[in-house]
Amino acid sequence: MILTTQRLALEPLQVAHAESLFPGFADERLYDYFDEMPHANIAALRADYARVLAGPRDHPTERWVNYAVRESATDTYLGFIQTSVFPNDYAYLAYFVFTPYQGKGFAREACVAVLDHLRATFQINRVVAEMDVRNVASWKLVTSLGFQRVATTENVAFFKGSSSTEYRYELALAEKLT
Repeated sequence: MILTTQRLALEPLQVAHAESLFPGFADERLYDYFDEMPHANIAALRADYARVLAGPRDHPTERWVNYAVRESATDTYLGFIQTSVFPNDYAYLAYFVFTPYQGKGFAREACVAVLDHLRATFQINRVVAEMDVRNVASWKLVTSLGFQRVATTENVAFFKGSSSTEYRYELALAEKLT
């Protein structure tokens, strides 16, 4: 099901999205706070999406619900929303807005749509988001959505020359977001 907002269409992820999303994911600045680098080519991204669409192998009750985020007026792909849903319990939320489109409210708009969809569709009571403490824009976004910081984990990983410390935020899904 495509989710829509005032400016966006959130399309359920398909392997075919690799061609449209690859240019945005190729920007290395997008990975400043992640222990990974861009896919080498479109074929690698396609293969990754095929694996994602197959679903988790180790947790049969977990569902991966992911969206390619497209601006409706221009048909431009702006990013990606990723969730791991554990029915009757909670979901993880992650989001990527490509560098040229950051700071324009697209991430918030897309996350509200996904969170409302999760609340209406799955029997979950909370959503979790984790991010590197240096990713100020990310933790400002989740706090604007009502998430509360519940933990800080030191030395999660060592990458790109420094140790990563992460914040864990949680949101109780009681009512529709605005």
